[in-house]
Amino acid sequence: MKNNLTEGKKPFIIIFAAALLAILIPAAASVSAAEALPTHSFIIETTSNWDEITAENKVASFEDYRLTLYFDTTDSGYVAVTWCPPDEAVPEPPAGMLMLGRPFFFTTADTLRNFNVRLEMNYQPFLPLQNIDESTLRLYRYNEAAGQWALCGDTEAERGVDLQSKIVWAELNGFSRFGVFGEEIIAAPPEEGEAPPEEAEAPPEEGEAPQPEKPLPRTDGTIYLLLAAALLTLTGALLLTQQRGSRAYLRTDRSRQL
Repeated sequence: MKNNLTEGKKPFIIIFAAALLAILIPAAASVSAAEALPTHSFIIETTSNWDEITAENKVASFEDYRLTLYFDTTDSGYVAVTWCPPDEAVPEPPAGMLMLGRPFFFTTADTLRNFNVRLEMNYQPFLPLQNIDESTLRLYRYNEAAGQWALCGDTEAERGVDLQSKIVWAELNGFSRFGVFGEEIIAAPPEEGEAPPEEAEAPPEEGEAPQPEKPLPRTDGTIYLLLAAALLTLTGALLLTQQRGSRAYLRTDRSRQL
């Protein structure tokens, strides 16, 4: 009897084990794929942002970098963006230009090869700009062969800046190292005969007691004293003149009586 019960449970145990394996195997495969993703060649470092381009999704967004890519392609694959290391020497900027932020570069999976793409960067976090003309902001790519930065886009219609949305953009057909540059604002020198602007006094160093301001000479009481002295002098002069006139009159009157 006992053997019959055991034999009857075998099909149930086999079905249960098969169902459990059907659940665990796909889950393990997905975990394995998720763990293997950072080892792909297009993932440069932990600070890289990545996204996937598919037949249904042609837009890659990178929140940490304020970058968006709009792809025109039939290919699919992953794309990642990475800041250039801060200790890496930055190539000399174009003449009269200043860089906004740091250079960055894109890497892609081997399956994403042929494409045209519009690159947009929101520069709102960099405002207010320091000594850069906002209307001249443009995307540049570094030409390794020439050893210099070159404007992105073949014509003016393929690059620009949206001052309302605070977005600088360009049309691309490939990736390399990119940077955002704008013309440097140089303060005009003072005109001839015009005094240069006064320099603000440097604040006292830490631990140094501030120097007391020199008191200005008091002039309000002095003015009143001078006016009072002038008034007294004038009054005395009038009284003296009146006394002398009275004495002269008395002398003349006595002379007539004699």
